[in-house]
Amino acid sequence: MPGNTHTELLQNNIYDLLPKEDEEKVLTLVRNIEQEELRTFAASVKVKARDDSLIYVDVNGTIVKSDQSQPHMLLAVNDVTELNEKIAIEQHQKEQLEEIAWMQSHLVRAPIARILGLLELLKQQDEPAVSQESAELFNMLEESVQEMDQITRNITQKSREELLEEL
Repeated sequence: MPGNTHTELLQNNIYDLLPKEDEEKVLTLVRNIEQEELRTFAASVKVKARDDSLIYVDVNGTIVKSDQSQPHMLLAVNDVTELNEKIAIEQHQKEQLEEIAWMQSHLVRAPIARILGLLELLKQQDEPAVSQESAELFNMLEESVQEMDQITRNITQKSREELLEEL
């Protein structure tokens, strides 16, 4: 473990290295090993380093039994703290991307859809009193809103594609 020498690790009781919340998990694993006579096992636990910081480790073990001696346990311990941190960051980024995609498809697009609906209602009115200049402005407004609508749809689609690629 970081900050611990091999000798220090051998002098410690495993429970001295565990945070309180993981003690029961390890006790259950040990009971299962004893009761089921497992030959191999794997677990992910938090362990206290010398400076009392917590690190995350994956433990893979094999029980070696012989007729002449007590069973021995061979352990392979892999520090996965950095990997867990990266996974947590990626999960947070994924959640943020999902939130942005939702906002894009619902909050941003909603006013655009309302404007498009209002423009459609205005088109259907029978008022011939609209000047040529007003009609041109009306058409420019409609084109701009249509363009905004297409942009938001493209962004939403791209966000969904990114989310699907991550899965």
